[in-house]
Amino acid sequence: MNVETNHHKKQRKLITGNLKKLEQKVIDFYLEFGRKSSLNLKLIEIYAYFRIYDTLTQKQLKQLTGFSASTISAALQSFLQSGMLTRDFLPNTHTNIYTLLKMEYIYAYSANSNFYRKLEQSDLFIHDLQERSKDLLNKYPSLIKIFHKRLNGFRNYIEVQRRVFTGKSKNQFFSEDVSELISTDEYTHYPSELRKYEDEFVNYFVRNEMFIVNDPIINKILSYLTTRARINQEILLNLTGFSRSSISRNLVGYGTRGYVSISKKEYMKPRVYTIPIISLYLLDVVIRYNKRIFDWIPIFEESLVDLTTLNFKDQDSKFLLTKTIKRILEEIQFLKKNYLLLTEIQMELQNFQTKNG
Repeated sequence: MNVETNHHKKQRKLITGNLKKLEQKVIDFYLEFGRKSSLNLKLIEIYAYFRIYDTLTQKQLKQLTGFSASTISAALQSFLQSGMLTRDFLPNTHTNIYTLLKMEYIYAYSANSNFYRKLEQSDLFIHDLQERSKDLLNKYPSLIKIFHKRLNGFRNYIEVQRRVFTGKSKNQFFSEDVSELISTDEYTHYPSELRKYEDEFVNYFVRNEMFIVNDPIINKILSYLTTRARINQEILLNLTGFSRSSISRNLVGYGTRGYVSISKKEYMKPRVYTIPIISLYLLDVVIRYNKRIFDWIPIFEESLVDLTTLNFKDQDSKFLLTKTIKRILEEIQFLKKNYLLLTEIQMELQNFQTKNG
């Protein structure tokens, strides 16, 4: 829904001189986490400037970003439709001026309402899938148990986030261990009757971008790593239709960071990929991501010291930057409180998996 008002807004003066360096730190902060979350960086940069200025015209955004008029117009339209911006006129002109109406946390994996709602919908979907696939329990008892336990990993992750966001639990943790159902050198092969449920899960996760935004390839690969206890490159080729190079290229970073276990390359043997405990893998991604956000605290605190002690002539710009940086620090501190709770609940889950492994 586009939001327009009949009020007139005053155009702000853009930051110049030495204060531009401090302004750029704010932009770099948002761009870093937009990049880590695979978000549209042009949208993120425009949003970051609104976080500083609150109100901007298209002409000012072009001066700040260097983006084309069409790119800026499309971004503004997107923000208007989402209700993030209002559109007004500069006094005595036909020039549009846009004002940030609501601030969104762009930090991926943080406990915000949209993120949590998406997880709850996914939990309902997975539970329904588990219930429907029980029809095959008598025919394929071991494979159904493997399939259910692998999906339990995502349900456990959702339960941790639920406890962080609401302070309440809905489910006890579920067992994810499949070691008694499949040997360490065996691959998971699902029959066609079970494959239809697996495909339903994969399609849902790709469509809803459950792992990475705007990357259907890695979403599909990680979805199959979720459903299967152990998988090799040949099986992934057949399941996904992707090339060897595409699979290797997309997973190499996950192996380097320790998220995915990747076997060494051997002559005439396909690589083997595993994610042992899905929930702990997902939580580790969140925790590492949050730690990087916290690394920005001293950077922003130093910027506040500079704003306080150095002699900047432009008091209006100094005020804008001070207000913006303080607001970001408040958001990070809020995230830090959730992070401490997250690590506590993660430890509970880890203890549970150890006892039930």
